[in-house]
Amino acid sequence: MVSSWIKWHNKHCNFHSFDAYATATPNPICIGDEVTLSANILIGTTGIYTYLWTSDPAGLNSTLQTVTQNPTVTTTYFLSVSDGTNISQHNIEVIVNTPPWITPPDLIKQFVRIKQCQ
Repeated sequence: MVSSWIKWHNKHCNFHSFDAYATATPNPICIGDEVTLSANILIGTTGIYTYLWTSDPAGLNSTLQTVTQNPTVTTTYFLSVSDGTNISQHNIEVIVNTPPWITPPDLIKQFVRIKQCQ
């Protein structure tokens, strides 16, 4: 009786034995800065994992657990982690702030960039 209840519970109660999540550090960033994306195991199984990172807009396609990126626009990164049996999929948005540009008087004749991040 208990065995059949456990089988029913595991099948119908959304029981997870494997899950991963993505982090982005720092976030948000300024245009020109880099962000480190990391795949983290929340609930583990075998310890042998495969990773796949992609992005929107397109540009990232990596199988590394940790990657560094220099996005020029706000970008959503997609992570898929597999333990050989289960797959965990997550996404994270990295916000890219564009600082204002100020044009000084014509005597100086150059642009000054003001970084308004962090």
